[in-house]
Amino acid sequence: MRKFFIVYNIDDNLIGKDLCGFKLFVKEMKLPYSQYVCMKDYFFETEAESSEILKFQTCMRLFKYSDICFGSGTFQLINNNLDETINICKEGGLYCWQNVGYRKRFLLEPNEMSSFAKFFDESKFEIPKINRMVEIYNSIYLTGMIDFKNDAGIKLLLPVIIFEIFANIEDGELKNRISRSVAVFLGKNYEESKNIYNDLSNIYKIRSKFVHVGNQTKIDKDLLYICWDYARRIIANLSIINKDIIDSYVKDNSLKSEEKEFFMVINKILNEKGFGDNPFKVEF
Repeated sequence: MRKFFIVYNIDDNLIGKDLCGFKLFVKEMKLPYSQYVCMKDYFFETEAESSEILKFQTCMRLFKYSDICFGSGTFQLINNNLDETINICKEGGLYCWQNVGYRKRFLLEPNEMSSFAKFFDESKFEIPKINRMVEIYNSIYLTGMIDFKNDAGIKLLLPVIIFEIFANIEDGELKNRISRSVAVFLGKNYEESKNIYNDLSNIYKIRSKFVHVGNQTKIDKDLLYICWDYARRIIANLSIINKDIIDSYVKDNSLKSEEKEFFMVINKILNEKGFGDNPFKVEF
């Protein structure tokens, strides 16, 4: 049984390319609000194959910011005919296409192809909390584009949940502690850390008004996209983090077993560092 999965909103430079074993078909059809191509026909039989496909989709979303979107399922090739299958899907007889306007297409420059392949090979999502972050991040795409008038506050909460999982704070003051943790983790220099801290502080002010008093404050679109991108960068860097840094810290500080939890150690290290220190030498 041949099946495909669908990707929306990728750049033309990827059509016909082989990316980590996933062949992007030259066949292309443009709809009024989206572009899609069929990627890699495959036999969807084993859990390993399913995991590989999910990892590939996740890595495309994490590698760089874009509004890339994948079909929410797969479809069987009808009568072994790709054109017939796509036409039926387009008419809604088999598959529900997303009628969505996208903001930024997924593009890989020639010099990024090998970097993406390296990221795909090295990234790991084995830690349950990182998996949960991925699920939340993917849900941003599954819910489509923003209705900024009615649900921008809801969209803001999704990446904020990722920040709170990352900072590993169960109670107490959130804004400064989470903003600082993210700023120290992602900032490659002092100025970048400072900008991240300021962005997160503004985001948390809006978040507080929305959560505690139900005030749907007007949210700047650019700030919301920045918020999503910080969430993307956190997950991407965690997936390839150098575990030797964590293991060395645990050994040097003779941590107790209950203090060795992955996110607890990361935040202990971040608390001892400052803006621009870049203790984990993040790539994203």
